[in-house]
Amino acid sequence: MTPLRFITAHPLTHREPLLALNTEYLTWDLSEVEKLTGKSTQQLIGMPISDYAANSLESLCTESPNQGGFYLAEWQGEMVGMGGWHRLREGVAEIRRL
Repeated sequence: MTPLRFITAHPLTHREPLLALNTEYLTWDLSEVEKLTGKSTQQLIGMPISDYAANSLESLCTESPNQGGFYLAEWQGEMVGMGGWHRLREGVAEIRRL
């Protein structure tokens, strides 16, 4: 069985898979929010999901190692997931885009 491999994500080197996975995640997430609130994606984020996904790459992937990290999950040569963490304060972190 091929093990899952985690790769530190870089917004330039991994731009294509980050955009694809981020867009897929945000499409699902915002559709669920829309069901709960009745507000469209445009009302919620003020732009198309693809633009929002592209604009958020830098902020997702630029944490210093002691402040957070963002990773791609690779399995059998394909990027199959992403996720990361962001330090909020000593001993407390936020999980992102999992």
